[in-house]
Amino acid sequence: MNPSIHTTRRRLSWGLCLLGGALPLLVMVSLKIRYLEMIDLPSWTFGINHQWLPFTGLLWLGAAYAWPDSRLRFWRWVVCLAGWLFSFAWYLVVLRLSQ
Repeated sequence: MNPSIHTTRRRLSWGLCLLGGALPLLVMVSLKIRYLEMIDLPSWTFGINHQWLPFTGLLWLGAAYAWPDSRLRFWRWVVCLAGWLFSFAWYLVVLRLSQ
């Protein structure tokens, strides 16, 4: 594979990772007090609103896609799937608590 294409793909995947996952998470954590007051969630949920949870899966997808060593391809997809499962489980927990 052309090294420049690989570098570009890695940069794009990390950009997707940051925009899709990290930025919404930072916003949620910074506004946790307002979310806790609006939804009345327990403190251990850190006020992460269930509407943002699908975006956290992009964080894991970007991290798995940008894994630096292609020889560890299996493990990067394990990390990706674990992240998606965590995001989905968190979504269900927060959705259940918000009702």
